[in-house]
Amino acid sequence: RNEYIEVENVNREAAKFKFKSVDYEIGMAGNHQIYNASLALLCLEVMNDSLGFSVGEDCMREGLREVNFKYRFEQVKDGPIVVLDGAHNPAAAEELRKGVELYFGGRKLTAIFAAMKDKNIRGILKELAYLFDEFILPDTGLTRAMNNSEISDILRNTAFSGRVRTASDLKEAAELVAKAEKDRVFIAFGSLYYLSALKKLI
Repeated sequence: RNEYIEVENVNREAAKFKFKSVDYEIGMAGNHQIYNASLALLCLEVMNDSLGFSVGEDCMREGLREVNFKYRFEQVKDGPIVVLDGAHNPAAAEELRKGVELYFGGRKLTAIFAAMKDKNIRGILKELAYLFDEFILPDTGLTRAMNNSEISDILRNTAFSGRVRTASDLKEAAELVAKAEKDRVFIAFGSLYYLSALKKLI
């Protein structure tokens, strides 16, 4: 329940909050991560009270501080900034949108996007496309991935009016990042399959 939670500070690297008046910190960005952490704390409380577990406050605090999910608004480069996020459904896209608006509102934004064809790509892009002035669509070489021409069509149908660029592979996408102006922000999102490979190249 929200009345148990008091958000104290959230930035791109961490979030500090109180749960039932006790201080906690997690090494992930976003208010939704605070709610996820609070749910974990509530579960531990029930386990302690009802199932005979004995997980102490210090252990809970340390555990939360150590939690870190890759590709959840993970910044991997600065100047230009590159953030990786495995948003591959509309709900995750909504949380990514909130993070982008909170931390990078008013900045020059480029999306790097690839996703598997069985995902709700239209719903994902409808949630996010308007934030960006440019999209880079890399060919990932994955047979399950939606091809770039189909993604371009979906973008145009979401009334995206910015620039759409294709990259022959992930190496070319990484080169476009390297050549970009230092104040630009790249948000690479979609399939986890391509994000791990892109991270190594960037």
